[in-house]
Amino acid sequence: RVMTCAALNYIRGTNVCVLFSGYEADKVVPDPSSDIHHKSCVNSNRICSSPFTFEASPGKILVGFAREVVPATDVGQCLTACLESVTDFQFECESMMFYPNDNECILNTEDRRDSPGAFVEENSDQVIYIDNNCAGSTCYSPHITQYIAHKGKVLGGERDVVISDTP
Repeated sequence: RVMTCAALNYIRGTNVCVLFSGYEADKVVPDPSSDIHHKSCVNSNRICSSPFTFEASPGKILVGFAREVVPATDVGQCLTACLESVTDFQFECESMMFYPNDNECILNTEDRRDSPGAFVEENSDQVIYIDNNCAGSTCYSPHITQYIAHKGKVLGGERDVVISDTP
């Protein structure tokens, strides 16, 4: 069977990978044993060769490192703003926070690995914290598709393909 893979669930500890021909953010549900990886188109010359350029943590924020606030009507605009921050704002964006209800993207000078104590739950507003794994990279190419990792999440809905090494 031939299909276009738009997203996948990797279920840790089981060697199972579930492929999806589509990705719908509203079907993402918490599952601490799974990770989602999905495609996102980003218009930037600063995409690196990391296996996944971005790691998302919905409902989390990084406190104290905001450098720039930019308008963004979707997460793709936020990703582009972060990647292009060196050119547009003269600093390297290491992480970002996308607020879909406010159409805002906050670009940070640090990420959750640099300052784990500042990485906290956000309970009063809808937000998606995203690490930029290209920060500090030196290998860029124009327009490329990358997967975004969602730790501790699983994609619900109809499964297209299940790959497993267990009988």
